[in-house]
Amino acid sequence: MYADVDVSDVSLELWQNGELRQSTRTSRMIYSVPEIISFASQSLTLLPGDVILTGTPAGVGPIHAGDTLEAAIDGWPRLRNRVVVAQRSADRGAEGISTMTT
Repeated sequence: MYADVDVSDVSLELWQNGELRQSTRTSRMIYSVPEIISFASQSLTLLPGDVILTGTPAGVGPIHAGDTLEAAIDGWPRLRNRVVVAQRSADRGAEGISTMTT
């Protein structure tokens, strides 16, 4: 859908409970988006919908159950998730793990 978009200088924003927490541009990244994709694809097959985590700009802080996180990339549709606490798993013994759901 967005394969022909030039991502060399798009804005990236993260809102937490309606408050802007992070704001930067892809042009400020140490490695360009094409360099990151090239590097990742050398060791694994990337498929449509895959996400590559690259780190984070200033503004990192704690998130809590009930928080709403909203990510914005230029004029693209926003991604909104509510933070929930995962249910305890008898198989893994997981307790109190924060996860995001849509």
